[in-house]
Amino acid sequence: MEHLFQPITINGMTLRNRIVVPPMDTGYGSTDHEVTDQLIAYHRRRAEGGMGLIIVEYTSVDPGGRCTATQLGIYDDRFIPGFKRLTDAVHEHGAKIALQIHHGGIRARPEHSGGEIVGPSAIPDADVGVVPRELTIPEIEALVEAFGQAARRAREAGFDAVEIHGAHGYLINEFLSPWYNRRNDAYGGSFENRLRFPLEVVKRVRELVGPDFPVGFRLVGEEMPLGIGLTLRDSTRIAVRLAEAGIDMIHVSIGNIGPSLGVVLAPMAKDWGFNVYAAAAIKRVVHIPVITVGRITDVRLADQIVRDGHADLVAMGRASLADPEFPKKALEGRWDEIRKCFGCADACTQPYRHCNNNPELGREFQWNLSPVRKPKVVWVIGGGVAGMEAALLAAQRGHQVTLFEKEAELGGQIHAAAAPPHKGELLNAITNRVPLLKKYGVKVQLRSPVTSDMVRAGRPDVVILASGSVPWRPALPGFDRPEVVQAKDVLTGRAFVGPKVAVLGGGMVGAETAEYLADRHRDVTLIEMLDQIAGDMPKVPRAYLMHRLAQLGVQIVTGARAEAITDHGVLVSVNGRTRLLEGFTNVVLAMGSKPANELAEELKGEVEELYLIGDARQVARIADATAQAAEVALRI
Repeated sequence: MEHLFQPITINGMTLRNRIVVPPMDTGYGSTDHEVTDQLIAYHRRRAEGGMGLIIVEYTSVDPGGRCTATQLGIYDDRFIPGFKRLTDAVHEHGAKIALQIHHGGIRARPEHSGGEIVGPSAIPDADVGVVPRELTIPEIEALVEAFGQAARRAREAGFDAVEIHGAHGYLINEFLSPWYNRRNDAYGGSFENRLRFPLEVVKRVRELVGPDFPVGFRLVGEEMPLGIGLTLRDSTRIAVRLAEAGIDMIHVSIGNIGPSLGVVLAPMAKDWGFNVYAAAAIKRVVHIPVITVGRITDVRLADQIVRDGHADLVAMGRASLADPEFPKKALEGRWDEIRKCFGCADACTQPYRHCNNNPELGREFQWNLSPVRKPKVVWVIGGGVAGMEAALLAAQRGHQVTLFEKEAELGGQIHAAAAPPHKGELLNAITNRVPLLKKYGVKVQLRSPVTSDMVRAGRPDVVILASGSVPWRPALPGFDRPEVVQAKDVLTGRAFVGPKVAVLGGGMVGAETAEYLADRHRDVTLIEMLDQIAGDMPKVPRAYLMHRLAQLGVQIVTGARAEAITDHGVLVSVNGRTRLLEGFTNVVLAMGSKPANELAEELKGEVEELYLIGDARQVARIADATAQAAEVALRI
């Protein structure tokens, strides 16, 4: 790791390593747009964990450019004291910290920005759906000053650098882009005119922070879909001009939030480091440090990127959410202990960030793993993610923990969830925890179903029931026919299906099972009673999945309620009319699950403390399971 962990100095700012926490909207700001204790705790943990540079999320230089209800503000001196608390907390642990200064432009939200949306031209953003008003030249000049004053405040608040946000379809990117900028005056039309506003911002920022303060610029390598905006050739030209204007580092991203959200928030379907090529192209034409970003979740890959000269620094955003201590662990050779991001693009994309693989995220201010005064005997029943997390945290606090799993391996539902194409990284939820269970002394008993009699005989102080869920068996004529199988059994290899398959249930499980089978050359029909397929999936992974289903030729029937499975096929009701879908060799049920918690009723009154977590409490997402596990483990 000698390349990634080599220090670097940027205009007087020396970083202890090349790892960057990029600016990710956390939702941890207050409704007054101020720094909160939770935001400070979040960044402190990442500084403690060994990050080199932390760039604080996009912070508004003007109220009219706000995009969310809790977006941080830097448009008034009243924000300086709160930011000073934040910078002091990060500096205490050896990291450097920068502030990204931002205006949402046409992506600002009327409900958060005071009602009116402005931009370089009257081109609406598809997500916002409001036609913006074209900025006047005096207003443009006022915004140049707003960026400059924001940078001045950042320096006074103790930040080590600022980053000007010029990417992802926000205001500065809108001026640069021929797609958004349709002006006919000095700020639009030609390449030089479109570059005028960003260069004026850079000039005013530099005037107000001085020559010895690092100023970065986040630049989109390519706008996507390709052909509607900036190309990589355009961005290399822009990068050269930015460096000539006094920018000290360029942070190369890709895509825009609206038309290409799938590359800005790339799920596990995208390759690791898919955007490195853009950073490498820009690094070839400038002589200032370049930061790359985009699905870089492994420290060894990051080291290789620096070693091979593709970038000088590596932003590892979601990796830092999954494990704020991964730099420290890597330096100490504790590879097995690093919790890896698995690219689910789920809980971390919500307005208030959490993580499917790290329940501490979003709870740092309340998180307390201090040892208990009186250790208890704790039995955790069920070795899925919820059970493993509860056992691990309870053991870390000093309890005597035994984890029982009825199957031959830990992991529970994760094995089925990781089976479809592009989902294999979900297995990190298991591999990240197993070594830690051993390290903290959890006694793991596999092939060990637990009965109420065993609990009475063992007399544990605490029982945490994490027994998961079982597939729901519908009251559907024919569901027990031999050709009918459950999706979970298909995905785990316990059931074989023939060449033509109907999948009943078009939620995430059904849709991914359909892809799994179609990828294995089955002719698949996906049947869903709602009007939308995979409506329970996060937006970005769903978009990728729907595209792949179309490519694989999966037939989709929506608005169809299954009535019966017969000798001839599946009888469905569509808009009140009965229809027979026929010719299937197998029918796969993906119609939901229900908690498997019968033991809870038997144990009432038998143990001093009894808790239900994960699917055993209510069928939900991984983030819910790990959050419940943490809640219980930190309470007992």
